[in-house]
Amino acid sequence: MKNEHKPIKETNKESVTTILLIIASIGIFGFIMSMNMNIFLTLLTIYPIASFVIGLVSYIVSRRVWIGVASVLLGGLFSLLPYFTADYWVFVILYTFVSLLGALISKLIMYIGQELNTRRQSVKQ
Repeated sequence: MKNEHKPIKETNKESVTTILLIIASIGIFGFIMSMNMNIFLTLLTIYPIASFVIGLVSYIVSRRVWIGVASVLLGGLFSLLPYFTADYWVFVILYTFVSLLGALISKLIMYIGQELNTRRQSVKQ
């Protein structure tokens, strides 16, 4: 059995990507919570869209589904700690699942794209 290790540069790239996504999540959640915007607008439109986009981008960048999901979960937990009510924790879990949905859709789109490319190449030959 071969013992394959990733090069250090790839591991560093994934670590930096994960840290940047966590910081982005904290920034998005914390900024909007501090602005005292309309709670309906933030909780039901802006956060889910941001979580979905983070899920999409995280899979495209890192090729791992759980990077974006963990980033949204950690970002939501850290930015909502001062408010500490059960309502906000439910929304954090909901946004985590929205991020997972975004990552899975991104994975599906990339898989379909790869299948189409392999079929095109097999038809050309």
